Amino acid sequence: MMAENENNLDIARFEVNQSGRILSGNKRFCRMFGFNESEVVWHYITDCYRYHGDWEMFSSCENLSQTKFIFRMRNRKGRSFKCCLSREIVQDADGKITFRNTVSRLGEPVLSKEQAPVADTH
Repeated sequence: MMAENENNLDIARFEVNQSGRILSGNKRFCRMFGFNESEVVWHYITDCYRYHGDWEMFSSCENLSQTKFIFRMRNRKGRSFKCCLSREIVQDADGKITFRNTVSRLGEPVLSKEQAPVADTH
């Protein structure tokens, strides 16, 4: 299962199986990609990749040493953005593979919980 801080809003986390079915996603992941928490398990992460070949590269277990990837992802509204995905490959006793992942958007500042957005007063 995910770490105890799975709902930390600063870190988007999700788990998928080798077919791309989303097994779980925290609140930040749901906000980033436009899912409701109750519906996330009914979707495939493959729909969130801008380019289908990127999922093929990510889900390939041939190079286990590669854990970080830069891809263009897209939310459910179709807006795409550049992301860094980090994966951990977990295999159970039956040989089934699960990818535990974190994802962060690139090129955007990260706001800490204490830091509120500055309002434009002009």
